Amino acid sequence: MTKDEATREEALDPWKSFIVEAPAGSGKTALLTRRFLRLLSVVERPESIVAMTFTRKAAAEMRERIHQALLDTESGTAVQSAYEQRTRTLARQALERDKAKSWNLLADVGQLQVQTIDSLCATLARQMPVVSEFGGIGTVVEDARELYRLAARRTLRDLTEGTEQDKTLFRVLALHFDNDIESLEKQIASMLQKRDQWNLDQWDFLGEEGSLASAFCELLNSARLALRAVFRETAAVDFTEVAHAALRALGTPEAPTDLLYSLDYRIEHLLVDEFQDTSRAQYKLLRALTEQWSDGGGHTLFLVGDPMQSIYRFREAEVALFLQCWESEQLGSVRLKPLRLTSNFRSTPELVEWVREKVSPVMAEDNPRLGAVQFRESEAAREDRGEVPQLIALIDDNNGQREAAEIVDIQTSDSWSFSHIYGEIITAPLVNSAWKDGAVSITIQNPQDSADKDTFLFKLEDSSHAHLQMEGVPLPPIDLVRAKGMPNVASDWNKDKTYSPDDGLTSNPGMKRIFDEDQRVRQSGVKIDWPSVEKSDAERRQAVLRLLNEGSLHTGEDFTWAAFLFQHGSTPDDYLLAHTLAMVALKKGYGDASWIATATLDRYLQCIHQPQIYGTQFLTPQNQPTTQGAYNRKLVSDALRRQLGVPVQTAQEEQRKQYDAQRGVAK
Repeated sequence: MTKDEATREEALDPWKSFIVEAPAGSGKTALLTRRFLRLLSVVERPESIVAMTFTRKAAAEMRERIHQALLDTESGTAVQSAYEQRTRTLARQALERDKAKSWNLLADVGQLQVQTIDSLCATLARQMPVVSEFGGIGTVVEDARELYRLAARRTLRDLTEGTEQDKTLFRVLALHFDNDIESLEKQIASMLQKRDQWNLDQWDFLGEEGSLASAFCELLNSARLALRAVFRETAAVDFTEVAHAALRALGTPEAPTDLLYSLDYRIEHLLVDEFQDTSRAQYKLLRALTEQWSDGGGHTLFLVGDPMQSIYRFREAEVALFLQCWESEQLGSVRLKPLRLTSNFRSTPELVEWVREKVSPVMAEDNPRLGAVQFRESEAAREDRGEVPQLIALIDDNNGQREAAEIVDIQTSDSWSFSHIYGEIITAPLVNSAWKDGAVSITIQNPQDSADKDTFLFKLEDSSHAHLQMEGVPLPPIDLVRAKGMPNVASDWNKDKTYSPDDGLTSNPGMKRIFDEDQRVRQSGVKIDWPSVEKSDAERRQAVLRLLNEGSLHTGEDFTWAAFLFQHGSTPDDYLLAHTLAMVALKKGYGDASWIATATLDRYLQCIHQPQIYGTQFLTPQNQPTTQGAYNRKLVSDALRRQLGVPVQTAQEEQRKQYDAQRGVAK
């Protein structure tokens, strides 16, 4: 039994609301699962329990854990520990309620309301399309930087083409940025991403600086309107817009909508995972959903998170909101009891103590204004292994060579082994086994086709190593290493991703330097000496080829950078290789490579005198309007473009006009 077992048990009280600090390795998902099971044993409808997580992966994992606990209980699967026995008891009580109410949860898992907070926001907004102003919005994009840039350009264009007052505003702001319009555009785009934190109406400015700040506020208000227009035209929005749309759909405390009244009845228990990464708009949504709740009214709120793991500030996460709720012991009208978990099931005592000693001095206090968090103590629930943690300092590493050597050394030590796992897991019946040529011959049968059989030879090399060879297939054998103790098997394998030992490596700093130089010569702010750039481009491509031939590129980021280098080539082979590199990056799970994958194919098609298909390439003939050249606009739909992070055709036309405006060319 862990020292915080009583705290974990208290967190299961179905009639009380809590805010729980759960540090890394403390079993946070398991606690949420157990509370969900406990709530199932007392509610009238399973849909009245709503659990919200931050990612789709976490939502799927929690739903699967709840469902598996119910399935294991129904089938009588043996339990191994007191902890598992407690979960089994909770699942049994939930099944008793399931049978009494005829829910049929084992067959209809869709009744378990576990979803991301973003999907809940989108659902609420779409239920009230007029009030939320969300009608017709088709896609919620995770990376909306292109939309922000488009809105920023449109804002500046409208100022230059608007009234005399608009033009004066543009001149004031441009002067402050030393007439660097590109920097001004980037600043506007950056501010649009953070618009959840704006409070322009309440700012009070005095003097010359106040006048400038007021001008910038006026600019941001215009940019916000431009962004809303971009959202409508592209049928795409960001997460912040979805959250605000959901808030509009619920109304206000003084004028709540019918939807809010309906939700007050439908949602009785709300569980929120990763609460430390909640944005202000999402926090306001939680307040709105629980505004009418009161103690003893049958509603509960359960917030779980770890302030030390707040990592989504780029999506406007505010760890200060967690600290505020913890200190005040409430969220809106809901009173919360603070609970703190202290047991760490993941790390050894040596590592826990090492982290405390090294990290606690630099995480000295909570500071909501700065987003600073005080170090939280934890205790290892695992046994001491007698190993001293080692810090590998790589600050002065030359081209990543020392880092690579350290990683190879770690991965080839006795405590590491790799599995090459791909495809779907299929259980195939064993139809024959025999001793053959010093190996065990195993024949299995395809469960879907009895005539489809495969034979494998399993041969021991020594007490720790073996080979598995598929008979009759010219492929090398799979090397097997005996596991020491019970191995931990990951449950989040992606069957669409290729895994290899490279997955443990970090991006090559040499490749990063080459990429940064490639970008620097194109963003110097002065007239570009293209003959000189083309010469240095060729040298950089040769450097990348050397890294490829040496096998020094490992991550999706590495291959994306390399793709950009060959995108700046001059031959069809350059562009086709760039496209291949981008595809490798995507296969490694690096989603940011999707745009360069489309751009490289478009440029290859143009180079072989075929029409581009995505619309990523623009041609700028001297003293002539910008064009996209031969372009098959019908092959790829805008819906597919959005999936790939490519601007839709209306947005491309805006880009084209912007290029002409910047070049001073009229159509």
